[in-house]
This record gives sequence, structure tokens and C-alpha cells, in this order.
Amino acid sequence: VICDEVHELMSPRYSEDIARTYKFSRNFGLTATPEGRADNADAKLEYMFGPIIFNMSWQEATELGLIVPIEARWVPIQMRRNPARGTRDVAKKRLGIWTNTYRNAVIAETVRQHGPEEQVLILVETIEHAVHLGHQLPEFELCYAEMELTNLERYQRDGMLPADYEPMTADKRSAMRISFEKHDLKKVIATDVWSTGVSFERLAVLVRADARGSEIMDTQAPGRVARTHTDSGKEKGIVYDFYDHFDSGFKGKSTKRRSNYEKKGWTQIDVEAPEIRDA
Repeated sequence: VICDEVHELMSPRYSEDIARTYKFSRNFGLTATPEGRADNADAKLEYMFGPIIFNMSWQEATELGLIVPIEARWVPIQMRRNPARGTRDVAKKRLGIWTNTYRNAVIAETVRQHGPEEQVLILVETIEHAVHLGHQLPEFELCYAEMELTNLERYQRDGMLPADYEPMTADKRSAMRISFEKHDLKKVIATDVWSTGVSFERLAVLVRADARGSEIMDTQAPGRVARTHTDSGKEKGIVYDFYDHFDSGFKGKSTKRRSNYEKKGWTQIDVEAPEIRDA
């Protein structure tokens, strides 16, 4: 039995099914992130698939030409006040990241540096963030798993989505993936449905708007732009990330992402933020 992205299969929901169904098989697992799950469930990988028998670093794969080099461009987010001050957990993310109008405006202007013919993928954590960011980037399509009817109605009532907006379906999401793979679809804001398990060989520009502190995400998400594609002349993958100075918690996660990128040997440069008035 050969399993891909096996780090995703270590949750109880999947690992128990695998253990029960494949009792006497020889199991082989593939993943770029054998470690880093927040619940430490990756410790079960050796039990399910045996010890690691082959591993290749990012540097070695790049030197062999199996992937393109990655360049992380850091955009600072400076604000006069912290919109998430005094909040925690979901409320903190909602006010500090997902609905933060200034931060989303900086992301939008950063993205617009790449013309209409350049393919760009923006990754977010939630549909709520995708909707708010998409409100500032109407040229981008949204890709996600599903949206509750009550949320759809609220977004339409608040003017965040047009009245005739048609929510995502499995068929629509599949069609979007195929179109993005063919390079026909150029601009997409996606949740984690496109952070792993998809292959967009021509994609050269990824924007990490999610602000998370996940070691697995710090590998999987930038990996979307690491594919080689000689015909397009792609020489490197560009990853935009945002250094959130306005909040100590978000700043700490930015620092952790930067550290994880450094461990992989990726080039990192600091760029100036677009000139946007912080209201």
C-alpha cells in the first residue's frame, strides 16, 4: 500500500481505519513533512509505515534541479494600533488577520505588482478571510470546501459578496483546479484545499496571508511554487509573507516562519510595504 501526504493520515480518524484495514500489507508512505504536527500524531508514522528509508533535503533537491529555488519576500505590517488587542483565540485572528482592512489592503497592493497575466495564488486559513481579502481583490476567484448558507447571506447583505454570487461546489472546485493547472485561471484566493496535495507546475508566485505558525504549513504551502516547468522559463518560486509587527503573538509566528524558511536554505529578502494610509 502506497500512501501520499501521510502526515495528513495520522489523525485518529484516518490512522485507525488504516490500521484496521491493512493489517498484513507492506505500507510505504510519502511526505515532505514527516514531522511537525501540532498534536504530535506524526509519531505514529513509524508504527504505520516503518522507519524513514529515504530523505532528500530542499538544498539537495534544488541542486539536482528537481525543484526550483524559493525566494521569500517579507512585507512589514506596521499599524498605529493593534486591532486584536485584548482578544484571544478565534477573536484575535478575526480582528488581527481575517478582517483587518489595513493588512488586507497591504496584501492586495503587494499582489497587484504582478500583472494580469502572471499567475498568483493567495493562501488563507478561513473562508471569512478569503471573502474579506477577495472584497479588495475582485479580480481573484475564491476556492474553498463549502460555505454555510447563513454566512453566504450575511456576506451578501454586508456587501462582501455580490448578490448573484454562486457558492462553491465539488464540481466547481474541480473545474477551477484543472483551469489553474492549465494556466488558464490566473488569480485565486484559496483555503487549505489548495495548500497541499495539488500540483501547479507553472505557478511562480504564492502569497501567504494566513499568518499561522505551523511547521508543516511552512513547508507544504511554499512547496506549491517549487515545481519545475522549463517551457515557461520559470527560474524560481516567489513566496510573499508578512511580518506582523503590530501584535506580539502574530510577530512571534512571523519570526517562527522566517526561522523555518532559513532552515530550508531559502533566500529571504525584506521589501518595502506599499504606501497605504493606516486608518
